Amino acid sequence: MKKPIGLIVLGLIVFALVGVWLYLLLNGSPQVVKDNFTDLGTEGEEVEFIPTPETPEEVAENLQGGLKQITTRPVAGYRVLQNATGSVASKIYVAEPGTGHIYIIDQATREERKISNITIQDTSRVIFSKDGQFVVFATSDQNNKNFKLFAGTINEELGVNLIDFEDIAENFTVNDKNEILYGRSTADGYVALSYSLINSSRKTLFSLPFREARIIWDNSASSTHYAHPKASASLSGALYKVLPSGSLERTKVAGFGMSAITVDNNIIFGLVVDGEYQTRNLNSASNTVNNLDRTVIPEKCFPLESEGMLICGQDDLQGKEDLPDSWHRGEEGFADRLIYLDLTNNTSILLTDTFVDSQQNLDVIEINSYSAFNNIYFKNKNDDTLWMYEII
Repeated sequence: MKKPIGLIVLGLIVFALVGVWLYLLLNGSPQVVKDNFTDLGTEGEEVEFIPTPETPEEVAENLQGGLKQITTRPVAGYRVLQNATGSVASKIYVAEPGTGHIYIIDQATREERKISNITIQDTSRVIFSKDGQFVVFATSDQNNKNFKLFAGTINEELGVNLIDFEDIAENFTVNDKNEILYGRSTADGYVALSYSLINSSRKTLFSLPFREARIIWDNSASSTHYAHPKASASLSGALYKVLPSGSLERTKVAGFGMSAITVDNNIIFGLVVDGEYQTRNLNSASNTVNNLDRTVIPEKCFPLESEGMLICGQDDLQGKEDLPDSWHRGEEGFADRLIYLDLTNNTSILLTDTFVDSQQNLDVIEINSYSAFNNIYFKNKNDDTLWMYEII
C-alpha cells in the first residue's frame, strides 16, 4: 500500500512543476515591483521621491486652530505688506539676525525669496517702514545696550541700497512719515532726535534729565511723546509727558518697576506694589485709575488706536519673581495667552492659549495687528520666530 501512495505523490509534484514551467513560458519573467514611496503618480506616472531636508525650511507648517508659525528660524524684524487694494496681506518682509539679510515670504504660497545684496554684520534688530520702501538696521555692542543704526532703501529686484545715515541709539522706531525717531544717553541725561528718510533732515526733539530712558513714541516727530526711566523693581520711576515744545510734564503715574504704553486717552502702566506686579489704567479724560481685568506687562501689548483696546500676550504672573527685571534679562519666560483688553468696559477676551495650540512656550512680543486682514502677528521672545494668529 505504501508504494502506490508514494508514486501518486511523486506524480503530483511532477505535474505541479510542469504547470509552473508552462506559466513562465507563456507570461515571461516576473516584473520587478517598485517601492511604494517612489510610485506616487497616477496612470503609471512615476514621481521622484525627495527626502525631507535636515535643515528646516524658513516657512513652517500651519498649526491647529487659528495659530500659525510663519518662520522656523529667528527674525530680527518683520513687516506685513498689503496688496494694491489694501485688503489682503500679500507678503511679509523678514530680516535675518547676524547678517541683516532680507527675505520676502509670500502669504499665499508660503514661498520665500532672498532680496538682500549686502550684509550688515552683527544685526540684532531691524525695523521696516510701513510702506516697505525703507529699512533701518541696528547692530548692538557687546552689552546689547547701544545700537549703531544704518538705513537703506528696498528694491525687491535690486536689493538694499544704503543711504548716508549712521548714528548711535538706545531706543528707536520708524513712524508712518518715514522718520527715524531715536534717543540715546548723554553725559547730562538723554536726548531724542529724528531723521527723515525722505529728505535727510535731522532734528533734536527734546532732552531728559535722566539716562537709560524708554520713550513711548507718537506717530509724528512733532507730536506729544511720553518717557520714563528704564523699569526696575528696585527703583521708583515716573512717567513724563513730552510736549511738542520739548518741555516736560510729570504725570501721576509713578512707582517701582514702572513701565507704560498709551492708547487714546488711556495710559496703561505696570508697577510693583508690596512685592506684587500689578497693571493699572489711568484714563486722562476722567482722571481716574483702576486695576486692569488682567495683569500684563505693558511692553507685551499692542494698542488699537481709536478702539480703546489692546492686544496682549498674558501669562499667570504669580510666583514669577523680580518682575519686570527678570523678564527683560531673559531669566523669566512666559507661555502666553493672546487676549483682547477692552479698556472702556475693563473686560478681556481670550483669543487663544498659545501653549495649547502649539505645545510650545510662546513669550509674545512685538505684536502687530492689521484690521483689514483679521490677522495678529507677533514674535516669540524665546527664539525670535515669527507667528500669526488668524481671527476666523
